[in-house]
Amino acid sequence: MLGPGRLTWHDVPVLAPAVQLLVDLLEPSPNVYFCAKDTGGRYLAVSEMFVRRMGYRRRDLIGMSVDDFCPPDLARLYSAEDRALLLTARTRRNRLERVSSLEGRDWFLTTRHLHSEKGFDDVIIAISTPVDLGERSDRLGEGLRRAIELAEQPDRGALRVTDLAAEAELTTDQLDRVMQRVLGASPKQLLMSIRADRAASLLIGTDDSLASIARSCHYYDQSQFTRLFKDAYGLTPNQFRATAGDPMVLAGEDKPSTPTLHDHA
Repeated sequence: MLGPGRLTWHDVPVLAPAVQLLVDLLEPSPNVYFCAKDTGGRYLAVSEMFVRRMGYRRRDLIGMSVDDFCPPDLARLYSAEDRALLLTARTRRNRLERVSSLEGRDWFLTTRHLHSEKGFDDVIIAISTPVDLGERSDRLGEGLRRAIELAEQPDRGALRVTDLAAEAELTTDQLDRVMQRVLGASPKQLLMSIRADRAASLLIGTDDSLASIARSCHYYDQSQFTRLFKDAYGLTPNQFRATAGDPMVLAGEDKPSTPTLHDHA
């Protein structure tokens, strides 16, 4: 858990106007995963879809953290990602995630943002929307599905765009066009993002050396690993690993100034 203690329903602080507007718009949504968390990782607001898929009452979810319902390794990873966001204030957009819930496992595009506003507590915002891959009878949609599933397999070696295109039975140009349209990212960007996310899991979940993780995630060398990981997370691998036990982040000390939601409009 990021921060001390658990909030109750009545302890939720007054949210900044921009955050409250998002809550009012997205909380009733049956089709969007939305949550707002404090800097201790505790949920302040969640959407109807979040409530339904997690199987909790909204009242019970408020004040909980990922430690309360995620497997330990996944909870540590999510907490480290929150700390990285607090340290860097770097919005990460359209990250492809496969979300497990009571309803099964589905693909989502997730954007995570740190909102700062004078006079209010900082809030971590996450918005996830379902990925529509189309019907399995659709050649492009089915090809994209197969390409994504191949990209997600850690034991398939150092995959290239041509490998994804071959799996999809599409040309590289066709795959690029359909992936850009559906995911907002190129096949190369997808592979780089998945590689960084896999490395993040190993940094938090193992004591493996950076050189070993670089090899496991098919980076050319440790230098390339450090550079590309920082491009994705805003922190070096060592810095990211250190966030797993960095309580100073919680107090907001020595944190860079953060943009507001309006700065990204």
